[in-house]
Amino acid sequence: MSKTLDLDVYDSRNRLLPFLKRNEEKIERGVIDEEGETINLRIRAPQIRQKAWAKRGGLVIVHLEDRESPFSQVVKAAEVGTIRSAMVVTTPGVFNDPEFQSRCARVHPLGRLRIFIEGEETNHSEELLQGIKKWLKSIAEEDPRAEERAHPPYLRVSRCIRNEVSGRLDAKKVAQFFGLKPAELARVVGVSRQALSKTPDSAGIQKALYPFEEITRGMLMVGDDPTLFRQWLNTPSRDLPKKDGQHMTPMEMIREGHPAVIAGLVDSALTGHPS
Repeated sequence: MSKTLDLDVYDSRNRLLPFLKRNEEKIERGVIDEEGETINLRIRAPQIRQKAWAKRGGLVIVHLEDRESPFSQVVKAAEVGTIRSAMVVTTPGVFNDPEFQSRCARVHPLGRLRIFIEGEETNHSEELLQGIKKWLKSIAEEDPRAEERAHPPYLRVSRCIRNEVSGRLDAKKVAQFFGLKPAELARVVGVSRQALSKTPDSAGIQKALYPFEEITRGMLMVGDDPTLFRQWLNTPSRDLPKKDGQHMTPMEMIREGHPAVIAGLVDSALTGHPS
């Protein structure tokens, strides 16, 4: 048996795509999952304007020599989960850029973004080849938590922010649960207040609200007790950066527009792999 992985390639100077094509067979041989299934890799080079990758839940690899488009689109898609995973091949100069670091920080905890830093003299080297193999192998293997995420305990704690009729995430309930004003929530998720108020369980805002559902699963750490969970949300955490000399609280990070970071902390705690 074999699995097929579609890999969309965005190549700033047409170096990465030829490298992947040239080593396609080596990559496929190196990506055999634990059940012995081989990988059929379909390498594609879509037009950036199409942004088709952001709608397929697929894989993206970007060769980036500056921090401009399409990186911003990749980060956004990785953050809300419209792509399965992305790998960014970039230079030391871009990697060390403070803005690049800041934008990456939002999605690293979600496990949807990998970074490979090119050496000055070894572009697309054996090291890059091994990095791509390792990345694709982890994706090819089934998610060991897939069934766990669909288990009743996860559904039980998330129902507090879901609409009883549609079953979708409800912006009004999210705001109430987290103690956010509608305008605050709208700013955090990047949509208009009118959009949140008109239809709080709209299908169009589900991806923006998804990190909040991940965060509510943290109630499983405290016996489903919302009071204790809110206490955790408002307690400074050593895993978060300092502000005014003190570590920030999860709620402070959420209010500053980084719910995905807190979702990552919760996920790490539930899986037993603290950050």
